[in-house]
Amino acid sequence: MRWCRRMRDARGNAAIEFAILAPVLVLFILGIFETGRLYFVRGSMRYAINEAARYAMVFATAQNTAIEQRVRDNLIGIPAADVTATVTDQVIGGINYKQISLSYNFSSIVGSFLPWPSIALNTQTAVPIIP
Repeated sequence: MRWCRRMRDARGNAAIEFAILAPVLVLFILGIFETGRLYFVRGSMRYAINEAARYAMVFATAQNTAIEQRVRDNLIGIPAADVTATVTDQVIGGINYKQISLSYNFSSIVGSFLPWPSIALNTQTAVPIIP
């Protein structure tokens, strides 16, 4: 008799359902934030490399180290020490190019909660240099 009454008693069901679903919901929301942060970092990398490419086009005699520093100066939200920027000279079809590449290992802020490994982000561009 008592067992049947306890089975019909619905008190506490909401708390149990919340306890089951809350961790899933929190991980889902954290995943959304981390994905947004990933795209922000990627956009920041593209912005920095495009600004360095503009600098290389305007100042055709700029040294590669100055262009690399320009990349680091234009990074937003990324520690410049964690970024690898390289600039190389190329000649293709008689035209001089500056090949600018940038790489960064993106790691999740909430890595202990999310099963994301470090993600290698790479971007590059080639700029014709006309003296």
